[in-house]
Amino acid sequence: MGYHIVSVDAPQCSLSCKDGQLTCRVEGEPVCMLPLEDVASIIITSFSASLHSHLLLEAARHGVALIICEEFKPASILLPANRSTDTLLTRAALLLALRRARRGCEFSTKAIAHAAGHCSAASAVTLHP
Repeated sequence: MGYHIVSVDAPQCSLSCKDGQLTCRVEGEPVCMLPLEDVASIIITSFSASLHSHLLLEAARHGVALIICEEFKPASILLPANRSTDTLLTRAALLLALRRARRGCEFSTKAIAHAAGHCSAASAVTLHP
C-alpha cells in the first residue's frame, strides 16, 4: 500500500502511467515520475490537467484513490472496486454531516463565545433550524 499523497496543481500538465510509474509532464520542466505502488492517492486541483485512461486503470490496480477538485473542493472521488468499504465509509460520513445540518447543529457565534466563556450566562445559545 502506498504512502504518498500526490497533489497536482500545475496548469497544463499531463498525467499518464508508463511501466508502473505515475508520470507528470509540464511544458518547460523535467518529467516527474513516481512508482504507483508508493502512491496512496492523487489529488488534482489543476483546472486544465489531462489524464490518460491507462493511468485510471493502473491506479485502480494499485488501489490508488483519485480525487478531482473544482475550486479547491473535492468534486469527485474515484476509488478502485476493491476499496468499496472506503466508499461506504465516505458515504456514511457525508450522510452524517447532512443529518447534522438538517437537525440544526450549527451554533451561532454567540454560542461559540458562550462555550468558550467569553459571554455572560445571560447570553442565549441559539440553534439554526
